[in-house]
Amino acid sequence: MPERMPCEFFLIRYVPDVVKGEFVNIGVLLREAAGADARAQVKFTRDWSRVRCMDAEADVGLLEALEQEISGRLKLGVSPRDPKTVMEVLQDTLSNSLQMTEPKATLAENMATEMELLLRMYVEPMKVPRCARGRDGRRLRQRCGPSSNASARGR
Repeated sequence: MPERMPCEFFLIRYVPDVVKGEFVNIGVLLREAAGADARAQVKFTRDWSRVRCMDAEADVGLLEALEQEISGRLKLGVSPRDPKTVMEVLQDTLSNSLQMTEPKATLAENMATEMELLLRMYVEPMKVPRCARGRDGRRLRQRCGPSSNASARGR
């Protein structure tokens, strides 16, 4: 089994109304946990439907630009060991509508794979297959299988 590297990650949250405290996770910042030249990377969602559901007037273009800003600062070496500092600057300018969680530990085989896994787990909406329905509203069995009610009745 390949050696796993210790990393830590932060969830980046969009908080449209700080008073209500409601949020949606929009991104992940992942960094190696040790070493002077520790790598760090950030990635935001590509599906903004959850953000728009919470805030119909959300400036998605600004959020996408923030991903590029944070990524650029991390690549330039501006505070790669403490990405929280980068986020604090952004939080000051956004009135706390963008927040970052405390770091969480993880063991990664590689940064790219771990980033995709974390995005699927914490950020991207779950993809639930839709079942076709007939005119009477019942599921079509050939596409979805038997309904749970039919199997419960012993049909």
